[in-house]
Amino acid sequence: MITLAHVRVPQRKPFLWDYSAQPKESVSACNACGGTYWVTLADRDRYGFAVQTHCCYSCGLVFLSPRMTAEAYAEFYANTYRDLIAWYSDRPHDIVKGQERYAEKLMPILEAFVPEGAKTLLDIGGEPGICSERICEEWKLKGILIDPACGGNLLNRGLVGCKPWGQGIGLEAFETDKRFDLILMCQTVDHLLDLKGGLEKVRGLLTDNGIFWVDAVDWLYRLRQCGSVEGAVKIDHPYNLMEASFERLLWGVGLRKVRKVYQGPHIGYVLKKGDVGKVEPDSPATLSLLGEIRKVQASQKR
Repeated sequence: MITLAHVRVPQRKPFLWDYSAQPKESVSACNACGGTYWVTLADRDRYGFAVQTHCCYSCGLVFLSPRMTAEAYAEFYANTYRDLIAWYSDRPHDIVKGQERYAEKLMPILEAFVPEGAKTLLDIGGEPGICSERICEEWKLKGILIDPACGGNLLNRGLVGCKPWGQGIGLEAFETDKRFDLILMCQTVDHLLDLKGGLEKVRGLLTDNGIFWVDAVDWLYRLRQCGSVEGAVKIDHPYNLMEASFERLLWGVGLRKVRKVYQGPHIGYVLKKGDVGKVEPDSPATLSLLGEIRKVQASQKR
């Protein structure tokens, strides 16, 4: 067991939800590479819940095990998740304003890559759909939103450009013969229970010239900020991705990088279809420089 420091739990009244009572399952092999030799890093998360965090020795993927089952996570996201975030941050979680700000930053990134004549968008995990609605308006797209947390209020909200596929439908259960010119997975990939399978499915849902935007917390950045493993992990992220492990996953399923974006603790990619398993060579000098830049950025954001 490697523990860097004690977990920081907010000093306020306890959050009234029993994590220990939730149904759980153990992970038998690394989702990214299939490895079974792990290093156990911590036995608590940032909220103080008793959960073990491991790192795959072969590829560096950081993950929880045991973790809640798919059914327990669906219930958690629908009824508990936003209240937990508000409790931890000690302020209301205004998702509408957050998505409006996110869309304002994302649209200039996508502008150079949206295919000419694009017609269709798929938003994976973007409830309540503010960001995808803005993007549909900007490029006159017809969109579909899938999210396990989608509730009745979203279904009745009157979205024009981006329609919810159904109540509580996640990527694993989503089946369609449609293909999409633009797929968004905004700060959602580390919530999936099957990272590799989910990314493979996204590749199959892209049109030949389609683009895929995905971003996630850069876990190494967050670790440097927090100064402890426990402070950098949480039950709502079954997986934690670092730049190298993230990119290994992407090229492993045949997704080719066309733009990489650093946004505070998050790292994002604009991707297109590529050859499955084809490694994209990186400049060692550039990798060294970017590593130093991320260290500096993390130190400034404490």
